[in-house]
Amino acid sequence: IVASWEIGKPNISDVVATLRDDGCLTFSGTGDTQSYMYGSPPWYDYRSAIVAVQFEDEVEPICLARYFFECHNLKSVNQIPLTVESLWGAFHGCSSLKSVPELPEVARSLSYAFYHCESLSEVPIIPEGVLVLDNAFYGCKAIQEAPVIPSNVTSLFNTFGKCSSLV
Repeated sequence: IVASWEIGKPNISDVVATLRDDGCLTFSGTGDTQSYMYGSPPWYDYRSAIVAVQFEDEVEPICLARYFFECHNLKSVNQIPLTVESLWGAFHGCSSLKSVPELPEVARSLSYAFYHCESLSEVPIIPEGVLVLDNAFYGCKAIQEAPVIPSNVTSLFNTFGKCSSLV
């Protein structure tokens, strides 16, 4: 183990994020997690060491804002928990990420979620409940095909800006 952090909400000890020496950042425990919408998560200083993310089934975050911000070497994520409503900037700058797991049906905001994920080649299916896609896939140079945009989406500002391979 390289480092670990207690990040549960409301009880800090309910969920632990652990970075192993193989580069896997694992979220274990039970329940919701802290939000980092207005700051950096405690593993930010280790971001270059993170190559994989694993969420255990009992971890149920509501907000993953900025969780993996600038994790340039992140290549895989086992799942996005079904409870996640906001992915605001969650994978912003994860330039090595090639694909993402299915997005949760309760997701409402994907703003900046995959901003500059330059290796991302496929856009996941956008759930019907998503309302905001501002800058969601901006700078994703490997994307060739846009997904179906749900009718509930109210804002698409720069969603596919600088997606140079998009046909």
